[in-house]
Formats: sequence, structure tokens, C-alpha cells
Amino acid sequence: MAPTLDHAPCAAVAAEPAFRNFLYDHPPLYEKVFADYAAKLASATRIVFSRHLTKASRAILDIGCGTGQVLNLVLDDGDDGAGLDASERMISYGRSKYPRLQLKQCRMQSFSFDRRFDAFLMLGSVLNYALADEDLDGTLVRIIEHAKPDAVLFMSFWNSGIFLGDGSRTRQLGMIDCDGFSAELETVYSFCLKDQLMQRQRTWRAGGQVISEDQCTYRMYFPREIKYRLERFGLTVIGIYGDTALETADLNGSGCYLVAKVGQV
Repeated sequence: MAPTLDHAPCAAVAAEPAFRNFLYDHPPLYEKVFADYAAKLASATRIVFSRHLTKASRAILDIGCGTGQVLNLVLDDGDDGAGLDASERMISYGRSKYPRLQLKQCRMQSFSFDRRFDAFLMLGSVLNYALADEDLDGTLVRIIEHAKPDAVLFMSFWNSGIFLGDGSRTRQLGMIDCDGFSAELETVYSFCLKDQLMQRQRTWRAGGQVISEDQCTYRMYFPREIKYRLERFGLTVIGIYGDTALETADLNGSGCYLVAKVGQV
């Protein structure tokens, strides 16, 4: 029998969302752990550009860029790449490793640049950090204010139905063995269904000792909900896909990949 969903105290989760992430505190390890996925996201972005943004010398803004790893893979000669992230440590590392990128440490609801962009990326489930409706609305307003005519938005977010379907993802065990670093992971998920929030608590163990305890809160969005929210702000959703190849509309995996036009189609 699948375990039942654990219900977190909604008021506590919504009022004081905790955030600790071991990988965000260790950017070089973060890049190595997610190297394959970063390459897939970069490939998917190139597919989006080949279909919907064929111009040369593109200005690209990566919202929630982390270190800038994916953005750096996407840029062609002549492109202008900028990124923002809430983690000062990730941004600092990215500035030193990718000097051609303009990276800012700020929140996605309040970013400001002195120019407009042809494309916006929100990848790696950055959207799920917009916990409140106002967070998402504020981000969309900023995107619209910084968009060139006919700009493209490419975002990914968790497929919430996979987490909430039968309760089988409330606890997971895993392991990371990467470039000399090895750790066992125990991840526990709890849900505040009223506010569509998920708490992820992750314990890292190396050599039998606890080395870190993560705690993150995420908003669980649904594809139809996101489509409606974007269209309310005048964006046109072109497609929602279930894989990084952007080929299938069957949302049976853990991720959703959405392409939209910010200006007129």
C-alpha cells in the first residue's frame, strides 16, 4: 500500500518558509551533480530558439540561473547573456567562472536591468520557488517590462500530479557519488494541500555522519494553472511538453516544459 500524504501545518509553512540547500552552498559540486541535466536543458533551449527565435545576436535573461551553467552553454557568439539568482554564493561562483555573463544576486520578483531581452529562461523548477501568487505575478510583470517585441519565455516546473497522485513520493532514498564526493541522501516530502506547498527535508550522510540537513519549501503548480496565469498577463502559451526533447504532450514524467511568447505571435 502506498504511504499516505503527510500534511504540514499550513500556516507555519506559508509564514516562514525555511531554505537550506547543501548543493547551493557548494557550487562546484552543484555543477558536477547536475552537469547532464544542464546539458539537456541547454539542448532544449536551443530547440526553442530554433523554432521561435531565429534572430542572431540575442539578448537572453536566465531567471534563477544558479551559477550560469546552462546560460553559458546556450550562448552563441554575439549573444548577450544575463542572469539572476537569490543565492549569493552561486552568483559569486558564476561570476568568477563565466566572466562574459552579467550576473546579479536578487529575487526574481524584483529584478531590474537597464535593457530589454529577446528570451527569458526559468529552468530547473525555478518557478516552484514563487510560493505566493504575488511572487509569480511580480515575476511576470518584470518579464513583460524587460521584454523586446515578440520575446520568448521558456520555463520548466515540477509536474505536481506526480508528487500528489498516490503519495508514493513522500520518502525517497538516494546516493550521490561524484568526483570523489560520496553521500547518502534521505528525502522526506510533506504537503500543505490548502496552499499547494511542498516541504522537502533532506538529510545528507557521509561516512555514517550527518553532514547537512536541507529544508526547502516549494509551490506546487499545475500546467493548466500556469497557462491561465500567463495568459492573464497577455502571454501566449505555444506548448507544454513532458520531456526536454519538446516532443511529447503527455505529462507522465516529473517535469513540465512550457514555451510562450511574451509579445505578439
